[in-house]
Amino acid sequence: MSVSPLDKAKEAIDNFEIVYDPEKKLIIEFEITVTSLNLDKVEEKAGNGDKNLTRSYVKVSYRLDGENYYFLSSNEEVAYDLIAKDKPKKNVQVRNSFVTTEFTKQNFTYSDSDVFKEKSLFNKKNKILTKYWDLSGFTATEEEKAIIASLEFKL
Repeated sequence: MSVSPLDKAKEAIDNFEIVYDPEKKLIIEFEITVTSLNLDKVEEKAGNGDKNLTRSYVKVSYRLDGENYYFLSSNEEVAYDLIAKDKPKKNVQVRNSFVTTEFTKQNFTYSDSDVFKEKSLFNKKNKILTKYWDLSGFTATEEEKAIIASLEFKL
């Protein structure tokens, strides 16, 4: 299934590709992209602190394994030009990837105060909800273990 914004859309510029299993009624994969053609439709902002999107791509996959339907992987790439007063514009690029290699049937518990409700994680303090790396099958490198230890120290 493909979903594209209407020509007259000014804010909705994302294109969606969705792989859906109609028999099981499950989403298997989705991809969200912003094409250069759609970016050209958006009016650039010029104010101090404004961000002008230059790239946006997200791909998320799920897997059905017997009775278990779980998040398999994601890849996100976002880039924008940051406008700063009296400075040349700065291009910021963010890439995130996540891959599930093993999963547990143990339920994840959290309190309502742990749920993030803002629009952006920018300037959000780190908070470790669980020691995910101990129960996930994740194997950390020595460098990653040092980073985790430093975060625990700050909490």
